[in-house]
Order: sequence, then structure tokens, then C-alpha cells
Amino acid sequence: MKVNCKCGRAARAAAFSLFTLQCFRYRIISCCEAARATGAAAMRRLGRLAGHVSVARPAAELQAGAAPEAPAEQDLRRRSAATLAQLGFVPPADLDTRHAAELRDQGWTVVPGVIDQRWLDELRAQYDECIAEEGLLAGMDMAPEDVQARVRDGTDPPPNPGVRLLLDLVNKGPVFDCVWSHPALLDLVSSVLPDFKLNSLNATEPTKGFGGQDAEGNTQPLHRDTLAPPPKDEDYTLVNSVWLLDDFSESNGATRLRPESHRREGATAEVHIDAPAGSLVVFNGSILHGASFNASGARRRGVFCSWVVRSANQQTDQAKFLRPSTAERLTALGRYLLDVVDTTTA
Repeated sequence: MKVNCKCGRAARAAAFSLFTLQCFRYRIISCCEAARATGAAAMRRLGRLAGHVSVARPAAELQAGAAPEAPAEQDLRRRSAATLAQLGFVPPADLDTRHAAELRDQGWTVVPGVIDQRWLDELRAQYDECIAEEGLLAGMDMAPEDVQARVRDGTDPPPNPGVRLLLDLVNKGPVFDCVWSHPALLDLVSSVLPDFKLNSLNATEPTKGFGGQDAEGNTQPLHRDTLAPPPKDEDYTLVNSVWLLDDFSESNGATRLRPESHRREGATAEVHIDAPAGSLVVFNGSILHGASFNASGARRRGVFCSWVVRSANQQTDQAKFLRPSTAERLTALGRYLLDVVDTTTA
């Protein structure tokens, strides 16, 4: 699949996209990559930005009923924060603290307006281009070659009928770089996990009459990504997120969740994500959630960006699948977040 450099196009237009600025500011892409997109004046503005990394949960969290961290977890969180700071990460100064509180108490939160219109248009275009390019094999990146061949020649049907699925978006265009590296997302993930790395970056879109069903037409049950009951000590291991490329509602197959189920069994009734395109939804991997049925046929493209503690295995082995073109864009912070070696010096 040929991917055009969005950064280069922005430079030629003497303009820049918000996501490119953020990718440089948070040391995900190299300064030369950002310079082509932003120009010298914007680079000078970026040079004046500064911030800090929080290494401990605030006292307000403990007063609200969050379990106190064990000394080992405190030490792990402190060392992780120090590493991120050393690599150049700067948390966002404008993220409302209520989002971390909602993520802690309800198990999920919606941050509206994270994706600006230009970036949204680029994300949509790249998603649609990937779907068209991959055709019947969309979502089969990890499948054995013989399995792909049977789908390609029509022997077997595609494994996800009615659902447009993309895997491994880390390697499918620089426009996705600031999905997995966005400062607001990283800040919220760090409020739950003591340390973390990317688990996977995928996208799904149920078409009309599909979504949230198995091959027999049964509705997908609510489940936890951690495959375990909520931990009593709140020792969480996974955080997931959805980047909304279209409006999400109950009628078009929005993800459904059961608030507070990350902390206790028998929690409140389930709800559907109801938020406009451009929003970021972050939820604890221990919360009960599931896909749902697209009755209206309205488009519902969502990019799912999942994180795990660094001691866990990744759903997508980033070191195994990292493409040279992706590796060339990464800085030390980007490689740390993906948990890949420095391929430029290896």
C-alpha cells in the first residue's frame, strides 16, 4: 500500500496540522519531519513549551475511595514517569482533571474535540483507502498465508462479514502516529497503569445490519479485555480507547459499556457511547463492554488504541511487524511506547 506523506503536503501548502505539531512536541517524530510540516516559526513556538510528569496519584483520588498503591507499584510508576520525562514527554496542560476522575470512578470518559477537522478528514481518508486497498483481506494481517489464500480465491468467506476491520494501523500511515502517541491519551493511560506500552492499534466499522454478533447471529456478550474479574486491589493491566471518526450512537453500532464494572460486580445498567466525531473515549480494560448492532446504516468508523502494562505481551507484536518506513519516523520516545528496539543503531 502506498502511503503519501501528509507532513510533506502540509509543508507545501505553507500550513500545518495539529497532529503533526503534537507528534513533534511529544518527541514521537523527528524534528526534521516536523520542520517540513510546520515551518521555522512554529518550531520556535514549540521550543518554548514545557511541562512535567506526575509520578503519584493525587490525594483526592485516595479520598474518593481508590485503593492505595503498594510500594512496588509506586516505585514502578515513579520510574516509568521518570523515563517518559527523560525521553521528552510533556503532559497536556489543558486536559480537564475530571476525565481522570471519571476514568477512575466510572471506568470510562469522553474527551470531546480532540481531533480537529483537518486531521479528522485525513484519518477518514486513510481508513477508507486502507479498506479499499486490502479488500477481502482487510483485517487478516496476522492470518497465515494459506488462510489468506483461501479467502482470496473464494474458497473461504471473509472472517468478519459485515464489519470493516483494519489491523496494525501503526504501519499504515503517519496520519495514525498521533493516535497512539497523543498526549491526552497518554496522560489518561498513566493515571490507571503504573507503566505501559502499546498493545494494539486497530479500527472497526459495522455496516448496516451487522455488528456485535457472532457467526450464528448471537449478540456479543459484555466482556472484559483482561479476561478476569475486576481486581480488588485495583491493580489494572489494560486501558483501551476509541477515536471516533464518525458520530457514535446506539442506532449505528456504538460500543456499549457497563459503568463501574471495573471496580465491582453487579454494577449499573449498560450504556452506549453517544458522542460526536472527533471525540476520544478512554475506558478501563476491566470494564464490561461489547460491540453493538448497526441498525441505521450510518457510518461508524472507530480506531481502537489499547495499552497494557510493560510486563504483558502485546496483542500486536510491534517489534515483529514494525516496517522500516515506520521505524524511520520514530524517536526514542516513540520506540519506548511501541516497545521496539532502536532499529537505526541495531
